[in-house]
Amino acid sequence: MRRAILLVLPAVSLLCGCHALARDSEVIAYRPGEAVTTTVAKEDATYRLSARDGRQGWIGTEVSRGGAVGFRQEADGQVTAFAGSQTWPIEASDGRHVWLSTPKPTSGWDRFIVRTRDKSASAFQATVLVITAPIWLTWCAVTNEWP
Repeated sequence: MRRAILLVLPAVSLLCGCHALARDSEVIAYRPGEAVTTTVAKEDATYRLSARDGRQGWIGTEVSRGGAVGFRQEADGQVTAFAGSQTWPIEASDGRHVWLSTPKPTSGWDRFIVRTRDKSASAFQATVLVITAPIWLTWCAVTNEWP
């Protein structure tokens, strides 16, 4: 009975939602021509700057709770993205920029859940690759093109 409970608990947290499992939550955004804004980090997290509707991501940094995250306009008119003490100039031609947040696991349970999610995702990707590899190889041999 005890083992059954231990197996059910992770499933319950996955179904009900676990704070530690949240990844890339939008924190603050900037569109060229709009006012720049700033916010305060509500938790210790990894912040990642993304542009072009999330298709282009770069710049990741750790920010502690209470640190500033956002965008500011410099005296010369250039818009700068910043998180904590790090700053980066951004190009208006890249369109909408957004800071995405992935919280750090704070408890042993959170670390267990995140580690389990990551291992499960890795196992799933390997399984899909093994299952679909013959199909892709056949496709490539017949069409002489890589997908």
